[in-house]
Amino acid sequence: IPRLAHFTEQHPSVDVRISATLQLVDLDRQEIDVAVRFVPTRDGDGKPLFQETVLPVCSPRLAADKRNPLKKPSQLVNHTLLAVEMPPGEALMQDWEPWIRVMGLGELRMKSTVRFTQYADSIAAAVAGQGVALGRMPLLAELLRDKRLVAPFGGGAASQRGYFIVVGESGRRNPDAQAFADWLRAEAEAAGQLL
Repeated sequence: IPRLAHFTEQHPSVDVRISATLQLVDLDRQEIDVAVRFVPTRDGDGKPLFQETVLPVCSPRLAADKRNPLKKPSQLVNHTLLAVEMPPGEALMQDWEPWIRVMGLGELRMKSTVRFTQYADSIAAAVAGQGVALGRMPLLAELLRDKRLVAPFGGGAASQRGYFIVVGESGRRNPDAQAFADWLRAEAEAAGQLL
């Protein structure tokens, strides 16, 4: 979303509507031109926009709290997990699983959990110091660069999910939709080069 102004400045006459949902909608039936789907990489169609790395993130203030330190992953037990509701049939910790596995934590338990339907809301809560969220890189690179978020344990783990562009039937006939899909690919490539 922060980069969307780049597209609208270049294409001021294009009507852009963003609809964020966890539902896998039928693009043709819903008359949607372009979708970005966040799905398991095995289910993606074509090349993903970028390779994703996941790592816990929180506000600098929370990371610096001496009463409840966050120096090592086992100390997550004293903190609130900020989680995103997963689609039906997937476990709550599905997003966290690659990082948990790499860190060798087995089953991760935290003090409490706050669940959100939108990823952006979980990140806003992390910035506000309300707990620890799972950061998706490169999506959060700017927040980490600006020190609005920190990664208390450093390195991340490769995700088993990816972001894929899907163009519906109407989008294939629409030059504006094609321009938007091309812009998404260019932005993803540029973001990957900044990491």
